Amino acid sequence: MSFGWLVAGTARGAYALKHGRASVTYEEVYNQILLPKLSDAVQELGFSPLGATGDWAFSLANTVTSDIRASAMIQKQREKALRGDEEDSDMSQSMAEVMKTFKGAEFLLDPRVWNSKDALSANVPAAGGRFSAAALARFYHELGNLKSFLKPEVLDQIFDASTVEASVSAMQGVTSLTNDSSNHRTKISLGFQLIQTERDSGDFFSGVGHAGVGGSIGFWHKPSGLAVGVMLNKADSGQEVALRILRIIGDHFKI
Repeated sequence: MSFGWLVAGTARGAYALKHGRASVTYEEVYNQILLPKLSDAVQELGFSPLGATGDWAFSLANTVTSDIRASAMIQKQREKALRGDEEDSDMSQSMAEVMKTFKGAEFLLDPRVWNSKDALSANVPAAGGRFSAAALARFYHELGNLKSFLKPEVLDQIFDASTVEASVSAMQGVTSLTNDSSNHRTKISLGFQLIQTERDSGDFFSGVGHAGVGGSIGFWHKPSGLAVGVMLNKADSGQEVALRILRIIGDHFKI
């Protein structure tokens, strides 16, 4: 499943377990845990990670079916790798299969659907958020520099404990700002992605945040304290655009 669904589902499950309940809504977890920690500045700039309490049955949420099918394909590739079989590096055929799941609901591929009332009220953690670039940058500034959301020792753990994912680069956002085109990997830690810049040496990743598959990204650069937010309004072919923007930022601030 997609990163957004995974994190949201984990947060809901942990919250329900802690409070001895069978289940809780994503809205409840957000309102109880994160919302009280958001500054007025972040909220005023445009920070809305979920829709309203819309009907989960709305077909927009059915895109999770594609996420599940994509996960199954990824798992098969991993099993091939464990057996020593040759791994298929071309994800285009797999993604073509995923796209077939939109048959009968092709309107979901029209970006204008996200501005419909139904889409705005649908709770889709992986894709239902509404953010501005300024709000994302401010959020990561407060996360890293002001320590508003996590304790300093937890931030340190994010950089120290990580899992490297290198087999599904086509399903990941821009997490490497380097010019090394062979460096297609993602480090994941405690629900965040680690970001590697051109000036990071070896296996060191100096940023923490999240990069979307469409190119949008928000992260905090630990050594400099710089917080970056980039938002693109298309979900296709945006990674190269985001990478050019991020490299300009990186060169200007020498990160």
